[in-house]
Amino acid sequence: MSRTFPAVASALVAVAALGASAGANAQSASYVLYGVIDASGSRSRPVGGDFRWELNSGDMTTSYIGFRGTEDLGGGLRAVLKLESYVRVDTGNSGRSATDAYFGRNANVGFSGAFGTTVLGRSESPLYLSTIHFNPFGESFSYSPAVRQYYGATSGVVLGDRSWNNSMNYTNSTSQAPLRVNLAANFGEKAADNGTAGANVGGSVSYIAGPFAATVAAERIRNSAQPLPDGFYKQLAYQA
Repeated sequence: MSRTFPAVASALVAVAALGASAGANAQSASYVLYGVIDASGSRSRPVGGDFRWELNSGDMTTSYIGFRGTEDLGGGLRAVLKLESYVRVDTGNSGRSATDAYFGRNANVGFSGAFGTTVLGRSESPLYLSTIHFNPFGESFSYSPAVRQYYGATSGVVLGDRSWNNSMNYTNSTSQAPLRVNLAANFGEKAADNGTAGANVGGSVSYIAGPFAATVAAERIRNSAQPLPDGFYKQLAYQA
């Protein structure tokens, strides 16, 4: 049994600036610093314990800070990059936990144009994006049952984490059409005889038009920071 009295302070910071890379025109590149900071105070009592006051980070939504940029390459083609780091506001440390990489949320670079956007690096998986976009609690690892069940640090049943390393990701989200497609795959980068060797692959299709929205997502996970159970070489996950 617990009683919680949240006092949540969230701030969305977005600072945009026009800049220039070496050899580029001043108007050809743009860079944005942004993020979400969420902190809460509570008084709770663990089962079998005493009441205590706590200061937590990311209860309503996970705190992070990010940097993204675009550069016009001409002909409707743009170079894009994104670096995002989780932040634990209560301690000032990076990551959702001590095991997260510094840019554990996103770290990718690629191209964008009329065809959509394709990036290489660490990117959110299609199943994770489907989960948070069709979830009233958004990206809350504390209060969202879906996020906790799928991706919780101790209780998550989906292997491969919310973002995949060494991945290639495509989305047609640059268009405003109601039908949205997201495809992703990563490279195992392990020996062929390793039980978890092989690529992760996944995809989602969403239809969003006015008050109606629907999605279908699926993933096959063959490499993960979390070891696959003994006797298994892949995990299949579906969502609708």
